This record gives sequence, structure tokens and C-alpha cells, in this order.
Amino acid sequence: KTPAGTAGDADVILTTPDGTTGRLAAGFTYLTTPFITSISPDRGTTSGGTSVTILGENFVEGATVIIGGNPVGEIVVLSNQKITAVTPLSKAPTTVDVVVLSPDGARRTLVSGFTYLSPPVISEATPGSGPPSGGTKVRITGANFSEGATVTVGEKLAEDIAFISEAGLSLRTPQGDEGAVEIVVKNPDGSFARLEAGFTYVLPTPIITALN
Repeated sequence: KTPAGTAGDADVILTTPDGTTGRLAAGFTYLTTPFITSISPDRGTTSGGTSVTILGENFVEGATVIIGGNPVGEIVVLSNQKITAVTPLSKAPTTVDVVVLSPDGARRTLVSGFTYLSPPVISEATPGSGPPSGGTKVRITGANFSEGATVTVGEKLAEDIAFISEAGLSLRTPQGDEGAVEIVVKNPDGSFARLEAGFTYVLPTPIITALN
């Protein structure tokens, strides 16, 4: 069994009981095995493109990253403890392994390190209209919403956003200009959904209470 050693080639020397020796130069290579402690974020959309940071030890220039069996793009080895990369796409929502592979062939696997989620979908926003002054309480229904999702209405961040379930969010509209605007739901992993003309700012209908 090999003793502990330093990374690189090592000679193998055989010594017989009578004192004669044989040497095999660079007969064994000690590999610098990478070690993964975490990946952040640890989830993203199946369409790929999520920027992730991998922390660990013994990362070297030229290392490659494999997520779910697929090579990762835009890899940058910032130090021997940090790698940034962009996730590849996935055919379906699933949890997969994360692998860091050193140029010398040493590898380390973070089992079930990353989860692919389906991107959010917006079905409807009700009510679909309210005054430009804002404050209308709106319920958004759809699918694949995540806790911590943000919502913009007409490019302005909504107020009092609440996660109800993967199929529902509630919010209060911000102030806006008269007319139809887009609603965008963005999950923490960067995936998002748009509902064009999802909300319409309308001036309040005048009410006559008396005529004197």
C-alpha cells in the first residue's frame, strides 16, 4: 500500500534482502485530488445558464466541471478553493452529481449536489386591473414558483410579495402609469416567467353622489 506523498511523479524502488535495489523512475504518480465542500446556488432551471460557485480544496488551473454527466461551460478557477461556472441544460427536472476533474485525472464527486427545476410559468393575475396609485392586492397563479421569488409589475418591484405555494404568489401593485404592463416573476435561481399585459393600470371610475 502506498505511503503518503506529495503531488507528482515518484520513483518506485525495490530492495531485496541481500541489499540489491531496482528503481523504476516516475513509476507512480500522486494525484492532487480535488475536494468539494459546496456549490452555490445548488439549484437552477433545466434550461441551464445558472452561474454557480464551487468551493473546496486542491482546485488547479485546467480543471473541468461536470454536472449531471454534462460538461460545464465558462469555467474559471479563481483559486485552489474556488471555481465559478455556468450550468449546462438538463432534459428534465432532477437532482444530479457535481464532479470536479483535475487535468491529471483526479476527480471528486459531490453526490446529489445540484437540483434542476422547471422554470416558472404564469397562468393568470387576478384582478387584472387597478388604479395607477398602486396598492391593488393581486394573486398570481401558475407553476414552479420558488420561495423568495420576486415580482415586477411594469418594471417596478411589487410590494408585500408572499409565497403561497409553487402555484401561487400574492402581492400589492406598485405605482404605475395608465395602461397595460408586463408582470415578471423571477425565482432566486435566476429563472423567470413573463405575462405580457398581465396588469392594466386604469383611472378610477368617477362616482356621482349628488347634484345640487
